[in-house]
Amino acid sequence: MNRNTVVILAALAIWAAALNASVIDWQSYQGPMVGARALSLSGCVAGIDNDPSVIYWNPAQLSALRWPMFIVNYTHSSGLLSDPLFSGPKRINYLALAAKGMGLSWRSIVRHAEETVALQGADSVSNYLRYGVDEFAVVFGQNDEYNPNTAMGLTAKILWGRMLEITQTQSGALWTKARTIDENSVGYGIDIGFYGNYEKLKFGVSGQNIVGKVYWKKVEDDKLKPKLWLGGAIVADKLPKISGAIEKYLGSGTPPFRYSLAGEYKYALPGYGAVSGRLGYSRIYKAAKEDYVWTGGVGYLYKKFLIDGAVVNTLDLATNRWQQSFVGAVSLYLE
Repeated sequence: MNRNTVVILAALAIWAAALNASVIDWQSYQGPMVGARALSLSGCVAGIDNDPSVIYWNPAQLSALRWPMFIVNYTHSSGLLSDPLFSGPKRINYLALAAKGMGLSWRSIVRHAEETVALQGADSVSNYLRYGVDEFAVVFGQNDEYNPNTAMGLTAKILWGRMLEITQTQSGALWTKARTIDENSVGYGIDIGFYGNYEKLKFGVSGQNIVGKVYWKKVEDDKLKPKLWLGGAIVADKLPKISGAIEKYLGSGTPPFRYSLAGEYKYALPGYGAVSGRLGYSRIYKAAKEDYVWTGGVGYLYKKFLIDGAVVNTLDLATNRWQQSFVGAVSLYLE
């Protein structure tokens, strides 16, 4: 190994060591889940048809869409009415346009802003941190030519992130010069899926972020955690749909698998469309007995409009109180 090579390797090592740790954890990159109907069913989406948000869960379920559709998804955590529309826990976080075979979507993955002051010896350190990540996706799904009851799907995603961090130290009455990190990032992700049906049974499997990474210049790159999902549903005329699902994040530091059960019943109103009600239950394997989530929701279909609402109830084990998040979605049939 010559001297120039040693110098280059040493410089690369010093540069890598100087990078700050990423401020965005892997859970934040998952973002709020989308689709009010899907959330009210606790992610048991195998029995869902004619809902464009289902392409987020399994790209192969494009095959279940009978007409081109457009959806707007809105998420809201209770008690946060003053948050801006496009930032924080209250925001429009998903738009999708899908038809049989292809779909396009935008998802607001994370929005975060905070300011902290911490003591460091006799000095005070002020830190302002703001970041956000958006996802733009192209989804493809196609029935098998030789077995039309099965379909495969693929999602190609581009992620774009922004981060601003300003740090200042106050020593006595004086402030040091602000240290600023202001940059953008770009990344990618790939999802794959399979979907099929046999008589009254529908089933699917998908992998989100099978490969995926977000590249920064001044902080460490973020590697996305893959998630595997497996689900099935029994669909019969004039009877409730019964569905279930299992999902597992892969990699170190991830929890055990989560399992879900759900039911949905639709009732037609001649001349006035149709209404539906949904209930779901989920928990993480080997979690505490009280650590579970239950969900519910309603839907209304009239002519070209499909309106869905969902509530997600999570028990705060520290306070033993239920916390609610609300999701609404409006879909439009384009034919």
